[in-house]
Amino acid sequence: MSNSTNAAEALKLKCDPTSQDFFKRAAFSHSVQFDECRAEPTWQAILENGGAKSPGARKDPKYVTHGLHAYKGKFYPQLAKGLLNIANIGPGSTILDPFCGSGTTLLEGYLNGYRSFGCDMNPLAAKIARAKVAILDLNPDVVREVVATVQQLVASPPRHFPQVLDQIPEDCRDEVLRWFPVPVAFKLNWLIDQIRRASAGILSDFLEVVLSSIVREVSNQEPSDLRIRYRAIEIEDADVLGLFAVRLKEQFERIEKFWTVRGNAPHPFLPSKAIDGDNRSAKTYKSLGLIPGQVDMILTSPPYGTALPYIDTDRLSLLLLLGLSSSERRPIESNLIGSREIGGPERRQFEQASQWSKLPDKSQSFLESMLRAVADDQSAGFRKRNSPALFARYLCDMASTIEQSKVHLRRGGEMMMVIGDNYTTLDGKKIRIPCSDFVEEIAIEAGFEPVERIDISVTTENLKHIKNAILENVVLRFRCPN
Repeated sequence: MSNSTNAAEALKLKCDPTSQDFFKRAAFSHSVQFDECRAEPTWQAILENGGAKSPGARKDPKYVTHGLHAYKGKFYPQLAKGLLNIANIGPGSTILDPFCGSGTTLLEGYLNGYRSFGCDMNPLAAKIARAKVAILDLNPDVVREVVATVQQLVASPPRHFPQVLDQIPEDCRDEVLRWFPVPVAFKLNWLIDQIRRASAGILSDFLEVVLSSIVREVSNQEPSDLRIRYRAIEIEDADVLGLFAVRLKEQFERIEKFWTVRGNAPHPFLPSKAIDGDNRSAKTYKSLGLIPGQVDMILTSPPYGTALPYIDTDRLSLLLLLGLSSSERRPIESNLIGSREIGGPERRQFEQASQWSKLPDKSQSFLESMLRAVADDQSAGFRKRNSPALFARYLCDMASTIEQSKVHLRRGGEMMMVIGDNYTTLDGKKIRIPCSDFVEEIAIEAGFEPVERIDISVTTENLKHIKNAILENVVLRFRCPN
C-alpha cells in the first residue's frame, strides 16, 4: 500500500485488508493505493479538491464550511481530523467538544460519520457552529431557492435605503451608530430585514453568519485589532451589499461542491448539535441531550490562561445580529473560562489559597509564587496585579469542566485537549505560565489516565497582538479508566 500522489514520496506499508478503510480516512494524504490497484483519492482529498489528480501543494483549511466565518484561536480542521483518526473510534461514535468555538470539531465529526455535540458560552460561536453543519443537511433545492432569492434582492436594492434601524433593538441603536457610518447602518438594517423575510431557522442562521463575517470590514473598528479600537481614519460608507454578495457566492459554491461529492463519503452523515451554554454546568449537557457515560471521545481546544478577547472581537456581530447591548455582553465576557476581566471582590476572593485548595499541589505552589512576584513588582499595572487571581480562577474552572467531561465520557473513552502555555513579565522577568502542565495534572487528579503528549506548531496571523501569540501547542491525550 502507498499513500502519496508522487511515487517518489510514496510511503509503502503492509496492511490487513480490513484496515483499508482506516487508510482512506488519512488527513494529510491525497491518495491511497492497495496492491496493484489504481490509486484512490482519500475522503479528505475529495473534500478539499473533489479528488482532482493534481491537488494543490498546500492543504485547504476552508473546505466545505470551515471558512464560513473567521474565529480567533480556531482549531485547524486537518488537525482535528488527524486526532480523530489517532483515537480510531468507530463510525457512529459520539464525540463532544465542550469548548466548541465556531464548530471545527463538530463539522469534522459530521463529515466523518460521527454524532457530534458541542457548547460554547459565546452565542455567536454557537450560531456559527450550528450553521456550518446544519446547512449541509438541508434539502439542496430549498437552499438554492432561498440563496437565489437573497442574491436577487441584493443585486437590485432600493435606490434609497429606508432610514430606519427597526431590526436592531432600541437599546443597541446608539452603539450601532457609534461604530458604523449612518449609511452603512441603514444598509445593514435593510439586509438583515431581507434575510429574515426570505428565510427561517438554519437558513436564516447561515445567511446571518455570512453577513457577520463582513461586519468588521464595514465598521469603524480597526480590523487588525482584536480589542475595541477605532480606525485611524474613519470610513463614511462601505459596499455592504457587494461584500455580502461576494462572500455568499464563495460560501455557497463550497456547499454546492460538497453536495456533488458527498456520495463518496465512507460513512453516513449523522446529527450534530451545538448550543450556547456553560460547560461547567450539568444542565448544559442535559440540554444537549447527553447522559452520563454516553460520549466516546472528547476533542477540544480550550482557551489558555487568559483567553483571546472573543466577545470584544465579535461584539459588533453580537450587537447587530443577536441584539446584545454592551451591558448584556459584559457578563458573558466575564464568565468565559480564561477571561481577562475580573472585578475587585472576585479578584480578592481568588487571591485566597482557600479558594483553590482542591487544585493539585504544583498548581497551588505556582499560584503562591505568582502572588509573591506581583506583590514585589512595584511597577505592576492593574492587569499584572490581576494575573494571579485570573489564573487561579482559570484552573478552578478547568477543573470543573474536566469533572463534567469525566462524568459524560464512557469508560475507556478518550479525551484530547489542544492547549498551549502563556507568558507574562513580572518584576522585569519573563515567566512561563505552564497551562498545559497544570491542566494535565488536574485531569490526572480527576481520575483520567495520561496516554501521551503530542507537540504541535501553530501558524499566526498579522495582528496587533502578535507579540503575545502562542506559537507552540501540545495535545494532551487521556483515557477514562475502565
